[in-house]
Amino acid sequence: MATKAGNDRMWWSLFSVLFGFALFIALLGFFWILRGWLAPVFVGLLLAFIFHPVVDWTRLRWHWSPLLTVTLLLISFAALVTGLAVWLLPLAFVQISQFMQNLPVYIEELARLVSGKEIELGEELTARFSEFAGKPEEILPLVVSGSVKSLGIFADVFSAATYILIYMVLLFVFFVAFSLHLQDIGNW
Repeated sequence: MATKAGNDRMWWSLFSVLFGFALFIALLGFFWILRGWLAPVFVGLLLAFIFHPVVDWTRLRWHWSPLLTVTLLLISFAALVTGLAVWLLPLAFVQISQFMQNLPVYIEELARLVSGKEIELGEELTARFSEFAGKPEEILPLVVSGSVKSLGIFADVFSAATYILIYMVLLFVFFVAFSLHLQDIGNW
């Protein structure tokens, strides 16, 4: 009788471990599938947890409402990002224009390294442009084809920008919501 009870406990504990492991794997898969939607929730919760001491300090010290503190934090973050953009974008434009000016030299150097021969890209391109300038009907299909391909790139850029915008809005919404109720969540 003692052996049967011991076997039952062993099977029950094995079942418990396997069930717990299967449940863990299922939850992990569920969160993996929903990771794109849950990411703003978790990042918002993390930001609320990080900035909770600031929100709590301003509430106790200056009697500010948590909503006011969170709003000022968001405005400060937006001002910081805007300042960085105003400072760094002109530098990026200068570097891009310098890169575009140096691109023929880079291409010539790359072609020389790959082929082992000296290639002057400038003369070949000039001859090619002169050839196309005399035959505009050959340029038109290339221009139309390039324009249609660029529309696909613009659609990809637009969809990525929309995704990022929605992500940021959701992140801020969850950050505000969790910041206002983090004390209640902690007490729960």
